[in-house]
Amino acid sequence: MTDAPKEEAEHKPEEEARGAPLPDSGTLVASCIHLLSAKAWETMGLVPNPATGKVERDFDEARIAIDAASALARTASTRARSSP
Repeated sequence: MTDAPKEEAEHKPEEEARGAPLPDSGTLVASCIHLLSAKAWETMGLVPNPATGKVERDFDEARIAIDAASALARTASTRARSSP
């Protein structure tokens, strides 16, 4: 009697680690801009800090978030216009 080899499904850890497909660049840029704008609102004291529930003001941090969101939006807009 011969032992037939058991066929096992090919194991691909890269696919398992990835899970869902990665979002496209436009979606990632929009997500980053959204996060930065939310941080700006929070650090300007316009909405409470979600971790503490308190309204906190740090205008230096707000300026960094605003400038970063602006630079990212400007870069994305420039690249979108120059794409065929």
